[in-house]
Amino acid sequence: MDLLALADFTLVARHGGFGAASRAAHRPKATLSRRVGELEAALDLRLFERGRRDLKLTEEGRALFERAGALLTELEETATAIASGSSQVRGRLRISAPLLFAQTAMGRLAAEFARAHPEVRL
Repeated sequence: MDLLALADFTLVARHGGFGAASRAAHRPKATLSRRVGELEAALDLRLFERGRRDLKLTEEGRALFERAGALLTELEETATAIASGSSQVRGRLRISAPLLFAQTAMGRLAAEFARAHPEVRL
């Protein structure tokens, strides 16, 4: 199952329609519609009942929204926790610069950077 399509489905379900979800996420309405259609095709069922003016979740869509929404929220929280835990910059940094610039400015810049980020090898 495509997690991005699942995320788009929950976005549309949360906002009650493709237009509102499109405005909230600043993404094209057609893209959201296509992704939800692909998810429906992959699952071989309808997730929304589409009317002229309204969009309603089917019984299967409601069940998927309830379970997937909680799972996606947990995934986002986990990713945020992992990212915030590794806020210290580390690794190796290789810089290529013209000779004159390297001789006149890079020494001072590299020293300042090394003091600010001791885990980075220059």
